[in-house]
Amino acid sequence: YLQAVYQHAQHFQAGRADQLAAKGDLRYYDNVRDLAYLRMKGTLPSIRTKMKLTLSYQRQSDFIDRYTLDKVTYKQKKQQQYSDQVHTLGISWDSITHAKSWLNLSYGIDFYGDSISSSAQSRTEGSFQPSTASFPEGSTYYTLGAFIQGKFKLYKWSKKSGLYLHVGERFSGFFANAPARDELDAVAFQQFGHAPYGSLQVLFNRILNVSFSYSEGFRAPNLQETVSIGDQGSTFEVPNPDLKPEVSRTLELTIRAGSNHPFSAWITGYYSFWNGLIDKKSAT
Repeated sequence: YLQAVYQHAQHFQAGRADQLAAKGDLRYYDNVRDLAYLRMKGTLPSIRTKMKLTLSYQRQSDFIDRYTLDKVTYKQKKQQQYSDQVHTLGISWDSITHAKSWLNLSYGIDFYGDSISSSAQSRTEGSFQPSTASFPEGSTYYTLGAFIQGKFKLYKWSKKSGLYLHVGERFSGFFANAPARDELDAVAFQQFGHAPYGSLQVLFNRILNVSFSYSEGFRAPNLQETVSIGDQGSTFEVPNPDLKPEVSRTLELTIRAGSNHPFSAWITGYYSFWNGLIDKKSAT
């Protein structure tokens, strides 16, 4: 079947005054978001496969009207306005195939492309003059991904009890481009990575569920971290165009009891370790 959805959300003049007493900083935010997608679902009985194709478009508009006031008299000293708009086109396709009585396969691909329009202006008195925008005009950011996952029934000793294995892998590619501006060089990078996943699950009559899993995460830096520059209120952010991807690895043990009863309980323990964590640091 075919499904079409449109969503609109907005709010205007949302004030923020947490830095008013300390810095004389007062801000008003306008945010508008439009999301539309067309989704097609179908089944191929001959190969026991269900498929889903989604085409999407999203527009995110953010406007900040910022006033710098005298901390004693609260008279206006400076006014700055920032306008950012992100257009995102996306396409994703995923399928589930019941390959065998003991094996289900999930797989798919997705692509999302962001194009950014950004501008800024400021004044102390008189008319507005152009100033440094949050992002270079014409910046783009694309992501491409593919995944496959298998669910295996290793052994069943009753209808509601058994041993199951989940294994999967996701491959991702990130492509960023931002033109040069002021004293900042142009940014262009492509980064690729993968994230495997594995889980061993024991189910006892659907009353007790014990699972142990290992998973990896991969994240490339985004344009906010590599090209965005400006005063964020409490800090002045400076981009780092040389950031590398961060990778996480997590071991997790989960025990659930009574999932199909009025009362249930679960306990989870996990340990994660990171390589190349992207974080904020002081700079001079």
